[in-house]
Amino acid sequence: MSDTSTPGANKAGDFVSWQPEDAEPPRKSATRAYHRKSRAGCQQCRARRVKCDEEHPVCKNCQRHQSSCIWGHTTGPQPSMPTGLSTPKAYELRTRPLSHSEPSLDSSRQPDIPESKTRRLSELHLLHHWMTTTSFTFNLPNSKSFIWSSLIPPVAFKHDSLLYAIYAATSLHLSHLHPNDPNHFKTYQEYLGLCLRIHRDNVAVLNADNADAAMLTATLLRVCSKAALQLRDLEEGGEYVPPVEWLVMNFGTGHGLSVAAWKYLMHDENSVMRKIISNDTPGLDPSSASLRDDKKIFDRRNITPALSGLLHRTAENEAEEPWDEEIKSTYEDTVAYIGSCQQAIDAGDSDSNVLRRVVLFPTIVERKFITLVEEERDRALVILAYYFSFWRRFEGLWWCGGAGVREMRAISRVVDTGWKDLLTRLVGGESEDVERS
Repeated sequence: MSDTSTPGANKAGDFVSWQPEDAEPPRKSATRAYHRKSRAGCQQCRARRVKCDEEHPVCKNCQRHQSSCIWGHTTGPQPSMPTGLSTPKAYELRTRPLSHSEPSLDSSRQPDIPESKTRRLSELHLLHHWMTTTSFTFNLPNSKSFIWSSLIPPVAFKHDSLLYAIYAATSLHLSHLHPNDPNHFKTYQEYLGLCLRIHRDNVAVLNADNADAAMLTATLLRVCSKAALQLRDLEEGGEYVPPVEWLVMNFGTGHGLSVAAWKYLMHDENSVMRKIISNDTPGLDPSSASLRDDKKIFDRRNITPALSGLLHRTAENEAEEPWDEEIKSTYEDTVAYIGSCQQAIDAGDSDSNVLRRVVLFPTIVERKFITLVEEERDRALVILAYYFSFWRRFEGLWWCGGAGVREMRAISRVVDTGWKDLLTRLVGGESEDVERS
């Protein structure tokens, strides 16, 4: 990896020092055109403010986005995702955590799957596939994969939210294995909706009895959200749309649910989640009620000279870029954590530990960073792209796949030349691969 001392931007693969002479005037975002809401359309089209063709049971827009097509009016106003990002009570549950920045959908309207012999056989098939195949794909070889196959099902038999999360994750895995069979993805959507509905209720009354299941369910939902990043539309109206809702959902589990649930689990020797979060999990401190070790997570010594370019400000930045102490601290925290990931890789740490660090990133970033990403600030986007470069190490995992490359490539195309150059130099020779893929 090249040693860089300044921020900048160029292609999407490597990071180099910032060169003011290469900078171009700040790009201006084009005004997005919106359609009138469809009065009789599905909830998704009304929420996204696009015209619905009102084709039942699934409209063309939902077919294209591979989303659940829900009909009927919602009861009350739908919460929106303003730039300020409202603070969630525990953490926000979204039926489409990987969609564009749009209002949440009402998972309580997800219809139940009719009880029948077909359903029972289907669920037996899903459970069998989970225990023999899917559960072993969540970790690298020589890891604690037996926990997912052996210890989690007994908890799921007592908590429907976790059971439905297992069915959803397994269906999504089957959809990956059999991409030409749309029934697997449909099944995933059905169980995802059922899971979210019950999970939301459980989180509202979190206690010692359901805390373990709640954290395990949230973990599976995060895996599903990462897998579905491979399927999301990267553009809307010809413009790149950052994965804001993916960040928001993961942020909620890290800053909200995990902290709230951990107080019930930190001393519970029977907790499955406690077994997963071992004492050597990077960035986490199981002995702490907050579960996090912020001194290690945000240690400024992790910001190496090669990464300092992500924080460097040129005269042009100072004239155009919003900046205050909160923004500065947010960027420093985020780059410090990314630096810890890079240092782990450079030190030859095990792939398992590196993967843990990478998986934890969206649960650890600050809310302000998500806001900066949503505002499509070049600095925030390039930092996010550098994070996605770590995903390339784990493309063999079906739930990572090529999503990291897709996001890197998309970001490299929308940031200014200076930032694109920096990104290219930071990521190294991989940039050419990103452009070709």
